[in-house]
Amino acid sequence: MTATLMCHSDTDIPRTTPVTFSSCRAIASSPCKLARACPANATGETVLMDLLDAVIDRAADILERIGSDVDAISHEILESEGGMSRAHSFKDILKSIGRRGDHTSKVRESLVSIGRLLLYLAAEADSMKWAKDQRAAIKGMQRDVQSLSDHATYLSQKISFPLDAMLGVVSLEQNNIIKIFSVAAVGGAFEQSSTETQMKPCTRR
Repeated sequence: MTATLMCHSDTDIPRTTPVTFSSCRAIASSPCKLARACPANATGETVLMDLLDAVIDRAADILERIGSDVDAISHEILESEGGMSRAHSFKDILKSIGRRGDHTSKVRESLVSIGRLLLYLAAEADSMKWAKDQRAAIKGMQRDVQSLSDHATYLSQKISFPLDAMLGVVSLEQNNIIKIFSVAAVGGAFEQSSTETQMKPCTRR
């Protein structure tokens, strides 16, 4: 069973990488590598379930952080004096929005992959007569993955709002600059005309 999981999620350049979960016996053969204190009754199935549960929790944490970052960017654009904090340039804001969008798409890609793995695992658990609580746990993880996938889709749509807002701010800034240049050009032309009129010699008839 192979799933695409996130790595370097705490950096500006997150990556996804395929991770293969081998047979349950192979997972259970070296529990000391997975934890310092492993229960004596641990099986490959329980270890696998714990790993998948940890992966799903990690995806939820990443999405929560992305949501907070998107809210902060939106507030910076819309609520700061002058429409945007001058401590950050338009280019920096665009990069920040782009990174959050990239993070979200990679998390969603990972969740879709985990969902496929859980679907296969659920079928195997039924055929191998896993314990009832383990099969119920798989169903619960499937619901969690679906819920997180929906949330990732919502965040992708939400990210487009600060992007549109920032582009609107940029457009307003450009219009203001054009107005300043237009007024300056008219003022310069008027001043030049007045100077030429004053310098023009008077002729007597």
